[in-house]
Formats: sequence, structure tokens, C-alpha cells
Amino acid sequence: MLVHPNLLNQNIHMLRPAPCGAGHKLLVAELNLGFGRYREPHFPHWNLKKANWTRYEELTDYLVREVMTDNTDRAADKFTEIILACVISCIPRGQRKKFSPFWNMEGTADS
Repeated sequence: MLVHPNLLNQNIHMLRPAPCGAGHKLLVAELNLGFGRYREPHFPHWNLKKANWTRYEELTDYLVREVMTDNTDRAADKFTEIILACVISCIPRGQRKKFSPFWNMEGTADS
């Protein structure tokens, strides 16, 4: 098997007998470049239709009252923490299993 000299340390090859025993052998070659399989990250989405908005409003109104501090940076951080905590407790998260776009490969809308 011919391999470029820069790839010698990253190449693995094996000879295996043919599955049907015809006297031939299979050459299995692997090239390890250090890259894993890239999968696009799947982030769960907020399901705003199923949100409990009355509970969210009550929680934020109650917790934001106590944000008042002299330090504006600390107040902004605290406000962000409160909003995220309320969102996590009141809005469910989920992810679509199968996404079907409203257009097809030709660029026209499916009906």
C-alpha cells in the first residue's frame, strides 16, 4: 500500500482472508487523522406554546423585587439568574425528532 510519508504514523492496514475463501485477501486500511465524527450539536428548544405563563409572571414579579442593590453589575447578574431560573421552571424544553421543512429540494413550497 502506497502512503505519503507524512501519513505513515497515522495509517493502519490489515490483510484479512476473503469471506468466501476464494483465495483472495481483503486489504482494510484506516487513516487516523485525529478527527472524530462531526455531529452538529442538537440543542433543546424552548416549547413556548406549552409554557405556564401565569406562573412565570408570578415568579418573576416576586423574585425581581429583591434585586435592588447598590452595585449595578451585581444587580444585572442577579436579574439574569432570576429570569433563567423562572424560565427553566415554567417553560418546558424539547427537541423535534424529525424535522420536515416546508420547502423541497427544488426550492418550491410543499403543499
